[in-house]
Amino acid sequence: MKLQCYAIDIDPPRMAPARPERAWMDANRHAYRCLPLSIANAYGWELLSPSTFSIYWNGGPDKSDIRFTCEDNYPSFGRFAESHFSRGIVTFRTGYIFRTEPGWGLLVTGPLNHPKDGIAPLAGVVETDWLPYPFTMNWQLTRPGTVRFEKGEPFCLVYPVMQQALEQTQPEILDLETDPELTASYRAWREERDVFRVHARAGDEEALKAGWQKYYFKGELPDGRQADLGNHIQKLRLDAPIDRRETAATPAANSTEGHVATSAGRVWYRVVGAGDDIPLLVVPGGPGFPHDYLDSLSMLADERRVVFFDPLGCGRSDRPHDPRLWSLEACVARLDEVRRLLQLDRVHLLGHDTGAVLAVEHVLAGASGIASLTLASPCLNVPQLNADSRRMQTELPDEFQTIIAEADSGQVRHPELYQAAVRAYFRRHLCRREPWPISVERTFSGVGQGEYGTLWGPVPTTCKGQLRDYDATSRLASISVPTLLTCGAHDDTTPEAVGALQSQIDGAQLSVFADSSHMPHVEEPEAYLITLRAFLARETVAPTDRRPS
Repeated sequence: MKLQCYAIDIDPPRMAPARPERAWMDANRHAYRCLPLSIANAYGWELLSPSTFSIYWNGGPDKSDIRFTCEDNYPSFGRFAESHFSRGIVTFRTGYIFRTEPGWGLLVTGPLNHPKDGIAPLAGVVETDWLPYPFTMNWQLTRPGTVRFEKGEPFCLVYPVMQQALEQTQPEILDLETDPELTASYRAWREERDVFRVHARAGDEEALKAGWQKYYFKGELPDGRQADLGNHIQKLRLDAPIDRRETAATPAANSTEGHVATSAGRVWYRVVGAGDDIPLLVVPGGPGFPHDYLDSLSMLADERRVVFFDPLGCGRSDRPHDPRLWSLEACVARLDEVRRLLQLDRVHLLGHDTGAVLAVEHVLAGASGIASLTLASPCLNVPQLNADSRRMQTELPDEFQTIIAEADSGQVRHPELYQAAVRAYFRRHLCRREPWPISVERTFSGVGQGEYGTLWGPVPTTCKGQLRDYDATSRLASISVPTLLTCGAHDDTTPEAVGALQSQIDGAQLSVFADSSHMPHVEEPEAYLITLRAFLARETVAPTDRRPS
């Protein structure tokens, strides 16, 4: 039988076979002689805490009476442990959707035979043969005070159970004498045990040496005959989970990184690969997003250098506070400056999202040396994008629609619910991959709020900043370099809107990725890279020999 564990977080808690050892049993090794106890220790699979943390409870009934303290700066602690139910109950996120075979479920509890002062695990039986969403693990604090979990300590145990077995079981209470064979074996065992105890109490060397009779351990009957056993076990060791997740694409080992000093501050860059073909310069969107979510494009570095950078104000670049630096004109000028400082005389230029705005403005301003232009999910007609986004918001649950509409009008009365609504929209129309790759998570943790707030505005689902009226459609006919436009079928820069942009550029190519939204390079990386690689290969002019310093 298979227990399938679908990771819904990029870094879910580690899962491992339950450990047979217990600290309290190590202090009294005789406890390991109890075979049922030792087998139970190893019965199932444990989820291990990704963090060292403490929980303080003052004994009160409210959520605010419970306080968590992460002691090792684990970045995802806030979504790992919290109190949903108050009254001293704490909740841990497992990070998985579990699936079992038909007719089987999971018993979910804490580690067996592992008492913990001040807190006790609750238990549940979950029908995981159909469940399409995750469950949580809950513990009950048993007294006011502080309890502590160490990193790597088990906080949850799961093991399969047959769902109908209990309902199909009829307990019967019988007189022992109705089974003569069992009666005889029991009486023989009782007499042997009484004799053994007498000898042990009297200090008999053989009895003391034996320690205990070992009938159950060896699977023997009191008369020394081996019991008719088909599945007696003296040691339980379960298989470790096999990680079958797709690993992230590994960029070429040949890479350099550093900072270039622009007139407004230092901008971080990375150059991956050392191929002889014309390099690809990647312009992130957001606005104000660092490059991380575009990392998969480094797989093109076997043919050409791929140049990434974090725009000023975000990621690893400097973060000045001058609001004049975030105008569209200033951002376009910095793109030109970064390209000059990196000595990229001839490039393929790729702009994603609002990075496409910078790329287009750079080209329309007469930039030289552009071998080709790739506009990925381009936000080049923002009024149309806002209209399409509002239409897509009507497909969200009613409560989410209401709270996003309130945010559009400047009211956010329920911040947690608003964030949930934005996440729901993003997971439909920004990145549909579950869980989001760590490269996407890193991007959101490194956003530059200055550029984002100035150009886009305070509401993620609607542009209200300086770009709100931006529409380059009527000027696209001036683009004369080979151009590729891409988007996803579920993109809020819709295929229809991107198709309208394509129609303005002579000879432009459009590729729509059926299983993607705003990040096809993340959601369908193989198909995206095949498309982009073929497009770039059409430009055969030899590149300059100059390299970034």
